[in-house]
Amino acid sequence: MDRDTGAKTNRKAGGIRIGYGLDSVLVSTGLEYRFDETQQLTGGWSDRVTYVLRNNAKYQITPDWRVVGKLNYALSDSSLGQILRRRLHARACSAGPIARSRTTG
Repeated sequence: MDRDTGAKTNRKAGGIRIGYGLDSVLVSTGLEYRFDETQQLTGGWSDRVTYVLRNNAKYQITPDWRVVGKLNYALSDSSLGQILRRRLHARACSAGPIARSRTTG
């Protein structure tokens, strides 16, 4: 329930994720589905369906260095029209040393 308006949201969601790792390589992917039925202030209801695809990869170059990549895609469709339909692409890649904690003894 929305704290400001008191509107209710009925949500059904699910997802699946799978990954594989071998030596210094790790890859994973996941698919999520969400259906939201939201009460409008006018008394009616609106529907929104959202799909999200998540992809991750990691390659351990040395014990201290790794490369990490992500590629995500989301698609959302709303019964309220074109203005609330969304597509989102997110990409990221980074490389660098792994931070290690240091203790003194």
